Amino acid sequence: MSRAAVLAALRNDTILQSMVAPENIITNYSKDGRPSNVAPGLFMVLRWGGGSKGLQNITGPRDLVVWAHLPEEIGTDYTLIDQALDAVKSV
Repeated sequence: MSRAAVLAALRNDTILQSMVAPENIITNYSKDGRPSNVAPGLFMVLRWGGGSKGLQNITGPRDLVVWAHLPEEIGTDYTLIDQALDAVKSV
């Protein structure tokens, strides 16, 4: 599955949309701190890497790591984060 297809599937999932705004699912963000272009609330960062065996198989499978963040001023309960990550696994 292509990266664009995965991103579209996550952004279009209705269960995930109830927890995180589609524009708050971003790719390859690497700066410290919250991105300035996301709406308030939970946001997710998707990061594609090389295959499990390294980058030698560039056309093969890729690892996907998903980080979910909830700003402290909104809450410190991990329930929403856990639910959102479970939804990502389902998608």
